Amino acid sequence: MKDKMERFNQDDELRLAAYNRELNIYAHEMELEESYQNGKAEGKKEGREEGKKEGIEEGILLEKKNLTLQLFKSKFPNEDDNFLSNLEAKEYDIIFKMLLENQSLEKIKDAIKR
Repeated sequence: MKDKMERFNQDDELRLAAYNRELNIYAHEMELEESYQNGKAEGKKEGREEGKKEGIEEGILLEKKNLTLQLFKSKFPNEDDNFLSNLEAKEYDIIFKMLLENQSLEKIKDAIKR
């Protein structure tokens, strides 16, 4: 082994080739690391943007539900409002409009069943 090391140390071309190989390996590893870090940062950014979008949509839905329930309770104080749970935003819009137009409870329930 000692003999091989001495020959390696004396051969400039072989040492240069080994050095270049190590540099290329290191450069490739750094490119992979940079790519990984960029992908990770991009994923976090997309996650935040998607989370904001979902949060805004949930907030709008909750607000429409609350307003619709308030109006429903003011128009029909003795009626059960459980049928107004778990609706979509557009359904709350329809019901809210119907409540403003003083539609009957039966018509409102029929609108949800469609």
